[in-house]
Amino acid sequence: MPLGTEYGTCGCVETAKQRDLWDASRPLNPAALVLSTQERSLLRLLYHRGASQREVAGALGISRAALRRRVRRAKDKAADPVLVGLALVWRRLSPAERRLAYLHHVLDVSLAEITRRGLGDPAAIGNGSAGPSRTTLRRRLRGIERKAKLAAGERRNRETRNAQGPSSAG
Repeated sequence: MPLGTEYGTCGCVETAKQRDLWDASRPLNPAALVLSTQERSLLRLLYHRGASQREVAGALGISRAALRRRVRRAKDKAADPVLVGLALVWRRLSPAERRLAYLHHVLDVSLAEITRRGLGDPAAIGNGSAGPSRTTLRRRLRGIERKAKLAAGERRNRETRNAQGPSSAG
C-alpha cells in the first residue's frame, strides 16, 4: 500500500480518538505543538494515514525497531504535561523564560551546562560575565514549570467539562 493512501484501507486498529490526537492539521492540539515537524509527520503517517510500520521504516531507511523507538519517544514527548503546558503558555513567557525553557526542556541542556556557558542570560553571552547562578536558574525554571502545569491542568479541566456536556443543574 502506498504511503499516501487514506486511513482504513490497511486494516489498522487505531481508534478515531488516537488518530485525531496526532493529526497536526488541528492547529490547537498542544501535542502537535510540542512535536517537531518530522515527529508530527511520522505519527500522522502511522495513525492518520494508516501506513504500516514496515512501509514507514522502509521509506526512512531505518529498521522497524528504530521506528518504534522514535514513535515511543514522540508519544512520550507529546504526553509530557510540562512540554504541553509550555506550548500552551509560550506566548505569555518572557524572552528569557522562553530561552531557559527551550534550552532545558526541548534541547535537554542541563542547568549546570547553561550556567557554565552563561546561556541563562542573553546579555552575558560573549562578554565574559558569569550570568545567573544554577540556583537562580532552577528557581526561574520552577516558576516556568508551575505556569506550564497550571495551563495544562486548566486545559484538562476544560476538556473534562466539555466532554461531560451541559450540566443538568439549572
